[in-house]
Amino acid sequence: FGFFRDQLSRAYCNAAAFCVSDNQIELALKYLSNAAKNSIIYDTKYNADDVYTCTLFNGKKFGGVIYNSKINTCQVILDNIKGSDFDKLRDNSDFISIYNELKTYAGMRNN
Repeated sequence: FGFFRDQLSRAYCNAAAFCVSDNQIELALKYLSNAAKNSIIYDTKYNADDVYTCTLFNGKKFGGVIYNSKINTCQVILDNIKGSDFDKLRDNSDFISIYNELKTYAGMRNN
């Protein structure tokens, strides 16, 4: 659950940066929206102390996850889109909406 959502949001963000560089603005915004959605789910619904079934290892159960970063995934994505790769999108209303949504959840981890 967690690792997948975290990595998926980062992959979507990277894909969005590529699309911006290729002037595919609508596709970039779609990828950014997906990055935000997955990072918010990861940061708000995933509980490191719960036990989850791992699909990669055929149903093995994992729990007690320890994070390797104090900042949450929303903050990571927000920091990425503050970079110059996304300058072409700064005035776009969809980008602003995604940015503000991430800002609502971005910050330090609670656990």
